Amino acid sequence: MLRARVLERMDRADEAIRVPGADTAVKRYGTPNTLTAYAELLSRHGRLDALREPATGEHAHTVLDVFAGALRDRGRGGEAETVMREAIATDDWAGYLAWLSAALLQDGRSDDAIAVAEPGFSRYDCSPLLAPLVRPLLDRPEELLSLLAP
Repeated sequence: MLRARVLERMDRADEAIRVPGADTAVKRYGTPNTLTAYAELLSRHGRLDALREPATGEHAHTVLDVFAGALRDRGRGGEAETVMREAIATDDWAGYLAWLSAALLQDGRSDDAIAVAEPGFSRYDCSPLLAPLVRPLLDRPEELLSLLAP
């Protein structure tokens, strides 16, 4: 990824994308961080079609949030929400719940954010789901207490 970063800084985005893209295609990478860095590179250069495949395929846990964020950044929030809800429907992984809940909070949709996150509150470590909801609910103490109840 270092070579890709240098190429990107030299305004050679196509080359920068090809380098990790080739490694990713043949599964030649060391950590999920490499996948995330590649996804962020694609996002920065608007390559959403290239990003969609790993984000909705075998690397979804690692890069779907990058893809959904890229959609939101380009004014396609509804599509981002749909992509994340589809992922949740097939795999209610806490990472998806946390991302969608946080995005809904950013949009001022706290009731929807709670509804998305609430199924995960019974899990062992629900702090990624619960923490973002605490501050927006401070002015709704009864509701906050009900979420914090054991």
